[in-house]
Amino acid sequence: MNELLDSIWEDLTSLSSNIRSSLIIIVFLMIMAVIIGNKVSKLKPNETPRGLAFIGVTFVGMINEFLKGFFNEKWKTFAPFLLTIFLFVAFSNIISLVGLNAPFANISVALSFSVLAFGSIQIMAIRQHGLFGRIKNLSQPAVPMIVLNLIGEMSTPLAMGLRLFGNLISGAVIATIVYGAAQTWYLQIFAGAAILHPIFDLGFGLIQAFVFFMLFTIFLSMAVED
Repeated sequence: MNELLDSIWEDLTSLSSNIRSSLIIIVFLMIMAVIIGNKVSKLKPNETPRGLAFIGVTFVGMINEFLKGFFNEKWKTFAPFLLTIFLFVAFSNIISLVGLNAPFANISVALSFSVLAFGSIQIMAIRQHGLFGRIKNLSQPAVPMIVLNLIGEMSTPLAMGLRLFGNLISGAVIATIVYGAAQTWYLQIFAGAAILHPIFDLGFGLIQAFVFFMLFTIFLSMAVED
C-alpha cells in the first residue's frame, strides 16, 4: 500500500502546477456536489432550502431556465454537462485567489477545452441527425462548401480555448507591469488586493467563464436543432 501511495504521489508531483490545479478543482466540485446533493435530497416538499442547499437550488434553477430557451424539451440532456463546464471554467479563473496557478494559463489545458468543445458539438450533432445528416448539413448550401464549413467548425472551438488562455496571460502581464511600477511592498499589496485580483480574477475571470459557457451553449444548440 505504501509503495502504491508513493507511486501516486510521485505521479502527482511530476505534473505541472496547472494540471494539479485542475485536479484540485475537479475534486472540490465533486465533494461540493455530493454535499449539496445530500442536503437537497433531504429537503421536504414544503421546506425552504437554506445555506448551501439554497445556493445550489437557486443556481441550478437559473441555469436550467437559461438552457430551456436554447434546447427546449432537450434541455435535460445538456444541462448537467454545460453546468459542469461552466463551474470548472469559473473556478479555474478565480483559483489564483487562493495561491494556486490557473489551469488555463497553460495553453495545453486551454486547447484541450477547444478539443472538448469541438468533439462534443460534432458527437451530439451526429447523434441527433446521423452521420449522413451531419455531412448534409455541413455541405449546405452547396457540396464544395463542406470544406469552409469544416474550417468554421474547427476555428470556433479553437478561438474559444485561446480566449481563455489569452485572458489569463493578459492579466498576468498587466499584473507584472503594475507590481513592477509599485516600488514599495505596501503599494504592491494594495494594488493586488484592491485592484488587480478583484478585477482580473473575479471580474474578468467570471465574465470569461460565462462567455465560454454562452458560446458553447449557442453552438451546441445550433448543431442539434431540428
